[in-house]
Amino acid sequence: LAALEERGVARPLDHIVTVAQGPLQHWTSVLVFDQPVRREEIELLEGLCARSGPIAARCDMPAYHAIGFSFSEPIRLGFHPALGLDRATVDRNLESAGKDLSPVRDDRPYFFQFDRLDGLPWREVFGASAFDRHHWGLSDYLRVALQIAAVALLLLAAPLVGGRLRASGAGTMGAVGLGFAGIGAGFMFLEVVLMQRCALFLGHPDLAIAVVLAMLLVSSGLGSALAGRLRRFPRLVLVVSIALVLVWLFFFVRESPGFFAARLDGGVPERIGALALWLVPLGLLLGCPFPTGLGLLRESAPRAAVWGIAVNGFASVSASLAAIPLTMTRGFSASFGVAAGAYLIGLTGLLVLAGRRPART
Repeated sequence: LAALEERGVARPLDHIVTVAQGPLQHWTSVLVFDQPVRREEIELLEGLCARSGPIAARCDMPAYHAIGFSFSEPIRLGFHPALGLDRATVDRNLESAGKDLSPVRDDRPYFFQFDRLDGLPWREVFGASAFDRHHWGLSDYLRVALQIAAVALLLLAAPLVGGRLRASGAGTMGAVGLGFAGIGAGFMFLEVVLMQRCALFLGHPDLAIAVVLAMLLVSSGLGSALAGRLRRFPRLVLVVSIALVLVWLFFFVRESPGFFAARLDGGVPERIGALALWLVPLGLLLGCPFPTGLGLLRESAPRAAVWGIAVNGFASVSASLAAIPLTMTRGFSASFGVAAGAYLIGLTGLLVLAGRRPART
């Protein structure tokens, strides 16, 4: 409806008909007409639906019955203008359903995603209901993320309670936690979201995963090697690398839609080469904070090095799960914003850690 209104259609409900199949009308198709639907067209669709019964009866598939779907029932006409529903009634029904039916855009291209984070049944997230047998929903991702977080937090807290890490001090351990959690979550948010964002440009998710992972992992490895040569200047490396990551994010969000659109006619090799112009510089920058942070740990709290690596791994895994539902409901720009915030938190923690280094003599 919103998409039709954006095109200047005064009465969008007059342009829409739905047909559905299955016991719960799972298989629903929306037919959008460029002109208001005429009565004769509705009658034609009613006749076609009535004649679908014998054909559907020959499409009995037990596997689909097991998950609550069915092709063996006739197609039925659903919504059409002749029902006489007004827009206010439709809007109330959509609001009560708790679904997000806003138009799909390049920043949020998930045409199959209708759940809203603020409308999730949280009893399903925290309850013991089974996973969706057909596909994972947002509640499934969040449930796994919460389970991982609960177990990991217990394991990370144990060394702080009775282990040797207590000698490092609460301030130092807090800086380690913030620093390594921030850069871990920020890196993974960027990696996961870029794989999804670049799937539109490269034409297939598998290709996007392979290309983005290869470029970021190789270039971040080179960035780590570069950071090792600059280990005498940890504050400078941290501030410059993370500041440039934020600058990269600003320009990528603003310029990449036009950059990608202008190169969609090129072949796959050309598009991969164009993508490298964005991802290789980013990878070089992303590779700098982690080894620099480990260098600071060796000097200020060597016993906490393993714990810092564990925190980084926990934040990375949790971020990879959180990035998917956030991107699907809020879009790429929102997830890039979270990545930027995570890197700022990481920078703060690592700068505090740098201030606790013993003075050089």
